Amino acid sequence: MTYRKIFSLLVLCFTVLGACQQPSTTPLREEKKPLDSVSITIGSKSMTEQYLLMKMTALLLKEQGATVHERRFLDSDSIRKASLAGYVDMYWEYTSTARIVHQNQEL
Repeated sequence: MTYRKIFSLLVLCFTVLGACQQPSTTPLREEKKPLDSVSITIGSKSMTEQYLLMKMTALLLKEQGATVHERRFLDSDSIRKASLAGYVDMYWEYTSTARIVHQNQEL
């Protein structure tokens, strides 16, 4: 092997190794997050869209320091009753379902 090939191979290896390093992002002091002392229970119906909304909300709240509990329910009535009883702090509801079922109004 020529010196040029060896040199090129070494440069490639060091470049790859350098790219694999993780930058040091550890702060010097631990910063307090806005929701550090908050515990919240999120509910969802047993539909994929509702489940994904619950998961996305949980990720955002956890990122801000909250302790998140996730609960799944079968239908609107059961999750609404759990919410009114204080078992669930929040859940996503469709506008038309809330208007027709919970508020007894027409579309």
